[in-house]
Amino acid sequence: MYETEMSNCPTKTADAAISDKTVNPGLTQVMLYKANKRMCDIITLRQGSDHVLALMEKTKELDFPQGLAWKFVEAAMKKNKPNDTTAEMELDAVLDKLQFRQAGTFYNDVVSVCARFDIQKTEAELVKLLAKKQLSASYAKIVLDHLKGTAHTLDTLCTEIGEIQHLTK
Repeated sequence: MYETEMSNCPTKTADAAISDKTVNPGLTQVMLYKANKRMCDIITLRQGSDHVLALMEKTKELDFPQGLAWKFVEAAMKKNKPNDTTAEMELDAVLDKLQFRQAGTFYNDVVSVCARFDIQKTEAELVKLLAKKQLSASYAKIVLDHLKGTAHTLDTLCTEIGEIQHLTK
C-alpha cells in the first residue's frame, strides 16, 4: 500500500456517508477503506514489539482511527532499511565479512544482507565480491570467465559453482 494507491481512501466519516457501496466510485472507495483497515489490523495483531505498536500509533489520525498503512510502511522502511552513506559503508563491511563455504549458502547470505538495506548493489559488484573470496582455482576460473561475459548474475554463478560442489562431495 503506497501513498499514490491510497490517495482516494476515504476517511471514516466519508466511508459512512457513501450511499451506494455496490457500484463505482463508492465501491472502489469502500474497498480502499477496508483494505487500509485490514492492513492496519494485521500490522497491529502481528506486531512483535512495542516499537511496532508505537510506530502504528503515529499513523493514527482523527479521520483514520485505525491508522494509515502506507504511512506505517514508509516509516518502517526509513527506520529499518537505511540508505545513507553510513548505511552503504555498513553494507560493504557486512558483505566483506561473509565467508564462502557453500555457493548456495553464500548466495542466500548476500541476499539476506542486501535485503536489510535500501541500497542497490549491481550484479557485477556482487560477482566481484565473490571473486574476492578465497576460492579454489576451478571456482576462480568460473568467476573470471563469468566476469568476461556480458551477463553478471550472482545467482547464476553460485548455481554453477554449487553444482560443482555437489559433484565433488
